[in-house]
Amino acid sequence: GEISEGRVSSDLGLTFNSAGVPYVSYMDYTNEISQTASVKKYNGTGWEFVGNKGFTTAKITYSSLDFLNDNKLMFFGMYDGNDGILARRELSVSSFENGAWTTNATIPGRTSDMASCLQSSVQLNNAIYLAIFNYITPNSFSVYKYENNTWTTLIDKWVDPNATKMHLRDFDVDVDKDGNVFVAFIDNSSEGTFKNRIIKYDVNTKEISNVGNFIAAPSGNIFDFDLSLSPLGVPYLLYSNESGFPTIANIDKDTQDWTAPNIIANVDASDLCLDFAPNGEAYIVFTVDNKFFTYKYAAPVN
Repeated sequence: GEISEGRVSSDLGLTFNSAGVPYVSYMDYTNEISQTASVKKYNGTGWEFVGNKGFTTAKITYSSLDFLNDNKLMFFGMYDGNDGILARRELSVSSFENGAWTTNATIPGRTSDMASCLQSSVQLNNAIYLAIFNYITPNSFSVYKYENNTWTTLIDKWVDPNATKMHLRDFDVDVDKDGNVFVAFIDNSSEGTFKNRIIKYDVNTKEISNVGNFIAAPSGNIFDFDLSLSPLGVPYLLYSNESGFPTIANIDKDTQDWTAPNIIANVDASDLCLDFAPNGEAYIVFTVDNKFFTYKYAAPVN
């Protein structure tokens, strides 16, 4: 059923607690301050607010929602206000625990002039990994880990030395069971042309390496992708191919490159989403002309 009371922005968050209860974040035009964030959870019969409606103190433009654990829900939003509590476009960290929201915390070591957008988060073993596209010159990204109430910087303002620009169209992160971080993004380090690519941050060596070759996108740089690791830790990328069709590929364990692309449907799709169930089954969701389509994808067992 319908969750919100009125118009909301297109930036939505979805996460689940350990019991499988869904929580949704959205920026609400009906709040006292337009486009501040609200979170609701499904109580079995309907949707109820988590804490107060419009809990952020300013408009939020980009966001991510994740549980640290069942006692602490965290919301990461790009603060889009001019009231001076935070710098405009600074990352605001909000958390819900003991029945109340606290907001406008910041990440130690991340300066207030580091404009944040397209942030993406993932939870693993009572830790949250947060990747942020740094909307500064030159564009870069940073990755942080939050565990035991402490932030650690894993990647600080990284940019490929052969790139002159990263693209603001899409950005994603995932983590394997060992804590290695995978980031999907777009830059022009390959022959000066914007392409999809993935890097891996090795938790032991602290080194960054490419994951497979770069992947071309449709003309007009209409990038749309979703990165997800299978339960076996295999990287999968659902993306718009050069024709704009939703396409999936995974890293082959022998060649360490992308498998032959598998086109899901010959349609001009957007809002691509890929995720795995614990049993290894992959689910794909995308929209065509504002209508949802869902597929179950049989992922290779290796």
